[in-house]
Amino acid sequence: MDARKDEVPFDAILEIAGPFDAPAATRLRKFLAELSPDRSVMLDFSHARDISDLALATLAMALRGPRRPRVLLTGMMRHQERMLRYLGVDGPVVEPRGAGDLPG
Repeated sequence: MDARKDEVPFDAILEIAGPFDAPAATRLRKFLAELSPDRSVMLDFSHARDISDLALATLAMALRGPRRPRVLLTGMMRHQERMLRYLGVDGPVVEPRGAGDLPG
């Protein structure tokens, strides 16, 4: 388990596995919309594959909303991190992968 996961208390840690496409992002967006702003959730993308840019755009909408839970994204490749920054998601929301990971 990642040290960051041990240090920060979260109400939920969700492991995103398999393809992360627009329908999966829509389901995740609805889940996040139902959480109150005082909640916190970690989304671990280290086991996701085929992460589409459209899915990232859908997720970005959920992460920019005014009444959203505290969210930390982990396990994303550099391409996904860059896309989220382009879409207005930045700062402590995205935790980069370790230095030994392949470039995205």
